[in-house]
Amino acid sequence: MADDEKLSRRDFFRKGIFSLIKEGSKLVQGTLESFNLEVEEGVRYLRPPGAIAEHLFLKICTRCGDCKEACPYNAIVLLGESKGKLAGTPAIIPTVTPCYYCEDFPCIKACKEGALTTSHLIMGKAVISASKCYAYKQTFCIDCFNECPKHAIELDIEGRPKIIEEKCVGCGMCVRVCPASPKAIKVIPL
Repeated sequence: MADDEKLSRRDFFRKGIFSLIKEGSKLVQGTLESFNLEVEEGVRYLRPPGAIAEHLFLKICTRCGDCKEACPYNAIVLLGESKGKLAGTPAIIPTVTPCYYCEDFPCIKACKEGALTTSHLIMGKAVISASKCYAYKQTFCIDCFNECPKHAIELDIEGRPKIIEEKCVGCGMCVRVCPASPKAIKVIPL
């Protein structure tokens, strides 16, 4: 090793600590970004129950936030300004707070413009990634099965979850409780 490549003990620790801090900050930033609601435009968002077709929803929704205010579980968020034409529109991020699919749908009642209606109550459909699901890896896990309020998940003979599509409303409760990282269940918005 050349003389200019040798580090003093102090420089070794200084550079080592700086390197650890730098990597730690990247890790923290990555974690924050994974919880950041500002995702790339073009991503389809899970809308509150009752949302009409997306292209009509974007025309009719006035971005007033009344549905957000009416949600007793704070499950509805308004997308940020960086989302362009989507800014201010309501969405549900199941990994943060799923939709509790209230019996009386206060979010729909709060929408005076008709962007949310009782004729469009299904929000999406859950899908399971067998490659990420613990139950498919011979680990006992039935969290999604236990949490589903619509009984839209059944277990096969080996104890692995399966979505019953005709029962799934896309509330995201299964996503919230999934212990896998990354999540083994996601909801595909309709």
